Amino acid sequence: MLKVLAKKRNQFSRRRFLEMSLRISFSMIVVNAARFDIIPVFNACYYASLTVLRLSSILLFQTWIKMKATLLLTTVLLVLFHQITCEKILLLNSARIGQSHIFFMGKIADVLVEAGHNVTFYQQDAFTSITKVGTKKAHVIVRPCELGCRDQPSDDVWHNGDELLDNIEVYKIYGKLMGDACESQLKDDSVTDMFRAQNFDLVIAEHLDYCAHALAEKAGINKVISASAVMLQPMVLEAMGNPTNIAFTSGLDDDHGSQMTYLQRAKAFLMYPIKRWITWHTFESYPVEAIRKYYRADFNHADAIAKSSYVFVNIDEHLAYQQPLSEKFVYIGGVGEHMGRDHVLPENINDILEKSKKGVILISFGTIAKSYLLPQERKQELIETFKAFPEYDFIWKYEVDDDVAANLTNVHKLKWTPQSDLLAHPKLLAFVTHGGLNSVSESAHKGKPFVCIPVFGDQNHNCFSAQEKGLAVMIDKHEITQKNMVHALTTVLQTSYQERSLQFARMMADKPFQPKDRIIGFVQHALKYDVSTALDLPGRKLSIIQYYFVDVIVPLLVGVILSSYLSYKLVTRSVGFLQSSVKRKVE
Repeated sequence: MLKVLAKKRNQFSRRRFLEMSLRISFSMIVVNAARFDIIPVFNACYYASLTVLRLSSILLFQTWIKMKATLLLTTVLLVLFHQITCEKILLLNSARIGQSHIFFMGKIADVLVEAGHNVTFYQQDAFTSITKVGTKKAHVIVRPCELGCRDQPSDDVWHNGDELLDNIEVYKIYGKLMGDACESQLKDDSVTDMFRAQNFDLVIAEHLDYCAHALAEKAGINKVISASAVMLQPMVLEAMGNPTNIAFTSGLDDDHGSQMTYLQRAKAFLMYPIKRWITWHTFESYPVEAIRKYYRADFNHADAIAKSSYVFVNIDEHLAYQQPLSEKFVYIGGVGEHMGRDHVLPENINDILEKSKKGVILISFGTIAKSYLLPQERKQELIETFKAFPEYDFIWKYEVDDDVAANLTNVHKLKWTPQSDLLAHPKLLAFVTHGGLNSVSESAHKGKPFVCIPVFGDQNHNCFSAQEKGLAVMIDKHEITQKNMVHALTTVLQTSYQERSLQFARMMADKPFQPKDRIIGFVQHALKYDVSTALDLPGRKLSIIQYYFVDVIVPLLVGVILSSYLSYKLVTRSVGFLQSSVKRKVE
């Protein structure tokens, strides 16, 4: 018995010795890597291969007596070699213009880190109020703002109209900021030198971030995946050679969904070229001009986007407008909902939920449309709405301390709310939102119906889509009245709406190939193969005249008209000739 115990003790000691040796060896390599500033290579790979190291130590122990020293050394080297040969991926944001955009890109970064890739998320500071980096696992580089730095515009969005023409000055602020940020980076060669030195295998950048595509090209990174933090918009559809489908989809700020009246279709047709012209001159042109001035005069933004292997779209396909699309478009909406996150709420918020009689309604208008900037008359209408639902509690994301709704015991104003965690709670019954895509997506994936009050940008587009799916009720931001709010909340609190939302959430959760799997799979495929060329749409290279057969239809029409005219003239002359012949014979 004593011999058996001694043998087991020796085996355990050898096992511990081997495992500790492996860990110490790996730690020494990481320490040495840090000295040469290559630690980012290991930050992702270490997590991905920790399990491999542990399993390797166990397997090596089981064959400890039989293994030769050379085999042991070879195994250790193979394990460590795996650590330093994983793919290097750069997520590139050339101007932080929206916190939700950073969060979307950050979720992609975290998924890729978990998959074992070495991921760097480069961000150019722009709006001073956007400070969160969006990722918990990737290596982050934030370049300080040098040109055009300012706070994010927020006071005008409640007063302006919903359409593009009403928000030209706001779009100009965003466009000029992106142009200034682009100029600053292109003039600083150290930015692209840094990218080039890291030998990145792939870049992921937003499709509307033309400067990011130019920086990637300048750094010699050939493989690119575009990402869209908003629903598919005309600028990316056009660039990829895809039909824009304005006959049955909503544009950036249209006042309709896919179901249109004749007048709405006529307006969409007539306004489309005007809106594209305005979008170009108020938003897109600023960074493109900077690129052509400081990098390459013949830079074509559409061609740069079209070189993308894929386009990751921040919406679930069940929630998106249905339309024919290139195989390059990959829906990854809800990726943040599928990463095993524990929804733990702060104690003060949890108390509100647990003590509520019938349930809780969340009100949040995002980071741009701040609640405290609501016109006073609309704040009062909301207060009257709260009074109409005394058995429900309202958690209102409200950014300042004041006396608004101070006398209402069922209203809880908070400067910050953990939105995703709140929506996951069973006593959270409904959501009043501005219709940002992240908010719409989170609410839909959590199975919570919502009241959608679009304020700016793509929010009309998102709200109409959710309303058509039976998940939301829309209210115009200029029509926030007690009557409209009570009707909308009463509707979404109905059992049928609650059940519909839950069923829709289950449908998205049960689909094959979840967003996380799609990101990992399509990134790996793009790294291995020339996907961009294989999936490129030939129609992208055709002119409008060629694409719509104008060069064929016009000659045919001319031919038909000319033939008809000649036939008509021939018949009339023939008839006239016959009539004159008959007349002569009669005479």
